[in-house]
Amino acid sequence: MLWPYGKVENGQFANFASLLNAGIRAVRNFSQNSGIKPKIILHVAQFQNGQYWLNGIMRAGVTDFDIVGVSHYQQWSSLSSME
Repeated sequence: MLWPYGKVENGQFANFASLLNAGIRAVRNFSQNSGIKPKIILHVAQFQNGQYWLNGIMRAGVTDFDIVGVSHYQQWSSLSSME
């Protein structure tokens, strides 16, 4: 997201996390004065990336979210099965 600033390299999630947190704050701030109360959903592609990505953003301070979504595309997967 927003490379090069937000690019995650070598397990460094700090810049990416700051962008996520800014977006989350914007949604939460807007919804304080709105009848719309959106859920915050974060998305990661590929099951094999999920735990690494979620641990990385949470260690970097992203904790205000409601849902984690995962997309998985077998043709681009390093997993041999989804078991």
